[in-house]
Amino acid sequence: MTNACGNCLKPADHRHHVVPKALGGSDEETNLVWLCGGCHGKVHGKKTLNYKNLQRAGIERAKANGVYRGRKSSMDEDQLRSLTEDCVSPTEMAKQLGCTRSAVYKAWNRLGINYSDRLVPLEWLEE
Repeated sequence: MTNACGNCLKPADHRHHVVPKALGGSDEETNLVWLCGGCHGKVHGKKTLNYKNLQRAGIERAKANGVYRGRKSSMDEDQLRSLTEDCVSPTEMAKQLGCTRSAVYKAWNRLGINYSDRLVPLEWLEE
C-alpha cells in the first residue's frame, strides 16, 4: 500500500514534521504527515526540495552551535601508519584500506604525516 499525500492525495514519499524537531517536535506518528515532494517543498516555501542544500544548511547551523563534529573516520589509522612506514604505495594502501587514494592523502594530512619528504620507491613509479 502506498501512502497518500496529506495535501493533494498523490503518492507520497516524504515524511513531514508538523512541529519541527528544532522547535521541540518529535518523531512520533502524531507529529508526522505524509507529503509528496511538491507539497513538501511548498510547505517549506520552495518549489522543490534540494536535500543536499538542506543537509548542508543543517550542518552549518550545527557547526555554528558547536554541535557538529563531522563524520568519524572509518580508516584504520594504525594500519595506515604501518603501511606508510613500510613504503607501500598510496594506490596499494587505498586497496588494502578499502578507500580511495585521495582519502589516503587526506588522512596523511590530518595525521600530520609528511609524505613529501619520503624517498619514492622505484616500484611506485612503475604503477
